[in-house]
Amino acid sequence: MNSLKTLYEPRVLSLRAEVENDHVLGEILAADASPVLVECFLLEWFARTPYLTQPTARWSRRAAEQCEKLRLHAVAQSFREHAAEEDARASLVLRDARAVAQIISIRCGIAIDVAMLAERPTVVMRAYRVLNEEVLGADLPLGYAAIQYEIERVTSALSVGLMIQAQRVLGADMAERLPWLRKRAPVGVGRAALHASTLEKILDGMPEAAEQLAEIGAGALDIYRHFLRECVQAAQASARAITGERPSSPRSSRPELCY
Repeated sequence: MNSLKTLYEPRVLSLRAEVENDHVLGEILAADASPVLVECFLLEWFARTPYLTQPTARWSRRAAEQCEKLRLHAVAQSFREHAAEEDARASLVLRDARAVAQIISIRCGIAIDVAMLAERPTVVMRAYRVLNEEVLGADLPLGYAAIQYEIERVTSALSVGLMIQAQRVLGADMAERLPWLRKRAPVGVGRAALHASTLEKILDGMPEAAEQLAEIGAGALDIYRHFLRECVQAAQASARAITGERPSSPRSSRPELCY
């Protein structure tokens, strides 16, 4: 994938590094993270994710239609495959959210309404949808490929780190109790490879598009970083409410994302 590595990736590497070394995300993956904090983050991330992913199948079908008009038939097919995968997996993440809610309820004796958490989109969450809609509304299906590539990369890496952390602080059986998280990393790696191949096909024929593609991909990644930070901050507030602890100053630990 020479054109991807030489034309696209150098333009997004600095922002990827910022995400990998984000000290706020590092709070969740730190060696001394409390079980309650990890549970609360998993709950927030699982419950909020469907808002971001629910339109993905529709977006991918729309991108496929636009690519057909541009005679990019192979790219269109990759988008159709992505849409079919999303249709099959749309509700799985909420199962993990309910599993974590049950764990917290048993541990702390409090009731958690997962549906309420899932139905309160923030400005950042709305911004992610707006970006996808604007890119596709401007007939830029190639930019949509860059969005999906960056998001799949970061979520698959984060999933590996979270699965390791969950098993370490919450118990080895968490892999069985959280099937979406367990499967998310290998699925994400496969999807990232698919989108990388799509971008490679685009750049082979349109190398002049590299700057615009990288700008769109980096924009999506920056939005997603702020989304993850919101999940961390909400988890910290919930954990403090559960344990009665006061807010502490931020640590300098780094997230152990498995890139």
